[in-house]
Amino acid sequence: MRRSLIIIALVLSIVPTLAMAAGSTYNDATGMAVPCGLDARRIVSLAPNVTEMLCFLGLRERLAGRSDFCNYPPDVRAVPSVGGFADASVERIVALAPDLVVAYQGNSRDLVDSLRAAHITVLALREAASLPEIAEQMDTLWRVAAQDGAPVPLQLATWRERLAKLTADVGDRPRPRVFFGYPGELSMTCAPGSFLNDLIRRAGGMNVLPSGRERWPTVSAEFVVRAAPEWLLTATSCSGKESVAEKRSQLVRELEHDKVWSTLPAVRDGHVLVLDSDVLLRPGPRILDALAEVQTALAGGKESQ
Repeated sequence: MRRSLIIIALVLSIVPTLAMAAGSTYNDATGMAVPCGLDARRIVSLAPNVTEMLCFLGLRERLAGRSDFCNYPPDVRAVPSVGGFADASVERIVALAPDLVVAYQGNSRDLVDSLRAAHITVLALREAASLPEIAEQMDTLWRVAAQDGAPVPLQLATWRERLAKLTADVGDRPRPRVFFGYPGELSMTCAPGSFLNDLIRRAGGMNVLPSGRERWPTVSAEFVVRAAPEWLLTATSCSGKESVAEKRSQLVRELEHDKVWSTLPAVRDGHVLVLDSDVLLRPGPRILDALAEVQTALAGGKESQ
């Protein structure tokens, strides 16, 4: 999981605002005006969540390249890989002759600049700070990649409706204190301004970290003990070789036998929730599945099995 968070935390040198410019261009995360309505037939995705977005929008057949970490939907593994998340190959990308390359925060800015120098159109997106922003990014992807004026797919409206319903279902019930991360001497967690903080809030919880300058800060063991979380939320490793049930069993066993962590209300009450890292830590369409699971657990006191 730590590797997943480190990947999330890597930074594109970006302009903080993402706004649709007047006319038919979109000002992306680097400040570049990217044309809309490209009707791109060959798209290279440099991030797993972007690949999931493109497939969700019905653009799977236009996917000409992907990163090593793009593994969902399963059939995208048949698409040629252009390399890692932070070290994709310019040569491999250029060889695929893409009409559009989509980068995400964490991809190398040098890579983006090199591709543009090779006259390849690149759309660079920052990391979404909330769940609604994920929908906005999917909308942007469609408007840039699709034919000019093509209607936005109905599934995006359905996604937004599901988000609204899940958020409304929380109601006014008490909000349990939630700590995201793996308790240790130093633990990486989420702070306000991160999409995961927004997920915890929309699921009916309260992040034990009320503020912070970084989206993904590191906190001490002393902080976790003082925060006394009522729920621990964590994820499997990003290797894909670890099941949710195995991870939870191992984690609970370790926490219950630790003289410090066993005193946490979350451990004492068995409130340890483990989700698939690909679902929880990717700001893409499946994030609503994670939201639903966290909401169910917080509402009914059920741990993830």
